[in-house]
Amino acid sequence: MKFTKIHIKEHQQFKDFTLDLTYPTGHEKAGKPLEKVCFIGQSGTGKTTLLGQLGDCATFMNFANLPNGFDIVRHISDTNFSFYTNDGIIFDTLEYRNQELQLINSSVEDSISGNLLLFLKTSIAEFIDNALNPSVENTQKLIETTEKLIEDKRQKWKLFDEKCSTWYIDYESGSEVLGYFLKDIEEYDRVIKNELTTLLQGTLSIEHFSTLQNRVKGAPPRQKIAEKLNPILEKFFLEVDTSVSDALLVLKKKNDDLKIPSLGISTGTKQVLSTALPLMQLPLDNAIVLIDEPERSLFPDVQRMLVQYYTGLAPKSQFFFATHSPIIAAAFDPAERFILTFGEDGYVKATRGTAPEGDDPNDLLVKDFGMNQLLGEKGLKMFERFVELKILIKNETSLDKKADYINEYMEIGRAYNFGLDEKLKQDEKNYQKV
Repeated sequence: MKFTKIHIKEHQQFKDFTLDLTYPTGHEKAGKPLEKVCFIGQSGTGKTTLLGQLGDCATFMNFANLPNGFDIVRHISDTNFSFYTNDGIIFDTLEYRNQELQLINSSVEDSISGNLLLFLKTSIAEFIDNALNPSVENTQKLIETTEKLIEDKRQKWKLFDEKCSTWYIDYESGSEVLGYFLKDIEEYDRVIKNELTTLLQGTLSIEHFSTLQNRVKGAPPRQKIAEKLNPILEKFFLEVDTSVSDALLVLKKKNDDLKIPSLGISTGTKQVLSTALPLMQLPLDNAIVLIDEPERSLFPDVQRMLVQYYTGLAPKSQFFFATHSPIIAAAFDPAERFILTFGEDGYVKATRGTAPEGDDPNDLLVKDFGMNQLLGEKGLKMFERFVELKILIKNETSLDKKADYINEYMEIGRAYNFGLDEKLKQDEKNYQKV
């Protein structure tokens, strides 16, 4: 399932709001659902709200056949949203509002299934700490918590059924579900450690050794994770340590055996790990992936590769990003980029991007973010002085003062990269000769 259109009759900052989530006429993919979507706009324009409602809709369509469907209906029916998908399905919250009692008392057998929703909320970086901490106690606690969580949600929501799955991952839930993403590592370590103990006790037989080979055949799970994580960890001069450890996940310096403790790993690195692990460990062949502010705590060189890296981990999924970063936004085709702004009536409107994919982020700030003046307060004052100096130079009769004005003009222009007058650049040389 992929979303192709959203209509909001009226909800908070939205009124008669429509988003066409297909490629426009004239595009090489015209009419097809957008593969990835970027919401940009000033704070309060509803970027995260749109992500949340997309998540609620996908969750409801997956779970409408479950006895506890009421909780989802009650939450989503407070809005006036209509969602359209490429399967020809229209989900209207107003329509379902009238069916609350029916959903409480009976299941809906024809609900949509086979889709997974992954919503990675902001501030998820810290939940990775438990996995990075080389403590047997922490690892065991993480595994026990995860096993309890999985069992509870199997009973309540059937969360891990192949037919319907959803993951809302934020700071509070992240530490609980992390163990699920790394359970293969825990199982592998347990097998290896048990068998090594048997070996040291001298009771390992040929048959036992053969069984061990079958149980751990194939690439070790840490190696599989390393192959997918290392391409982006290189930006931090780090890589995954593939040796067996008390911690589920250990990072070390690239091409070095120096292991990095959890406290030594930056928030930006943890942010990438917290986002990438669910993307690479969940079966995202037909998923809706929602990522809020992926740029948090990350240097521009890493931001530049994030969208391609994340979407590459789940190429068949439809991605929705909300961002304040022009570097992130530049990774999208303009047809995939939606600029949210407040209209004169106080309600949000949306326009598609105009800056080409891969454009200079400074150009994008002007064209799509609407930041026509990027200078800070002091920069604006210096620009005013720069313009004033050009007039002073033209009108000044004293050669000494003219030379001082030219020197100041050139100093400001070069410092702030203002466009220098070619004639004055030549005058500067002439006055230097004099």
